[in-house]
Amino acid sequence: VDAHEQIPNAKQSAFGIYSGYSEPRFNSFIREAVYVPVRDGTRIAMDIFRPAIDGQLVQEPMPVALMVTRYWRASEMGDGSVESLMGTIESGARGGLLLSPDEFEAPERAYLGHLLARHGYIVIAMDSRGTGASFGAQSLGSVLEIGDMADVMDWIDQQVWSTGKVGMFGWSWPGLIQVFAAAGTPPQL
Repeated sequence: VDAHEQIPNAKQSAFGIYSGYSEPRFNSFIREAVYVPVRDGTRIAMDIFRPAIDGQLVQEPMPVALMVTRYWRASEMGDGSVESLMGTIESGARGGLLLSPDEFEAPERAYLGHLLARHGYIVIAMDSRGTGASFGAQSLGSVLEIGDMADVMDWIDQQVWSTGKVGMFGWSWPGLIQVFAAAGTPPQL
């Protein structure tokens, strides 16, 4: 079977295909922007996108899908809206609707975040130290970033909304930082 060919009711997991493991039961998300302190006191900026039903947060603990970037996790626009991993969030809004895969007109970075949240993952976008809204100085693959990832995963593990399981996704820097995270052997990853 071709990796892009869907088989009805079969469990499938391949690039761009996910079916049969869980049903998409969430239709919206709520965004929370936070700072998480790491071991040296540096504050790391994160956006937490929690699945919701009709704009109401679901209280059950969920696994986390973490994307760490050096390319700005979010930007506030002149009209007050926020461009984020999940797309544009209207000015004054706490979140937005989750789109189904067929509602995206072109490949967008928001596609994967929406797909994950629809299936019950909390999606977190994080600015690496010294980038975006995070404090500290940028470094490339240093012991600091390995420690940052372990500290962030410990923090995620302590949250009532988290099952303590963390997966990571992304390409370019968001892909490379996954190697640094694994080097710290956090049990949540």
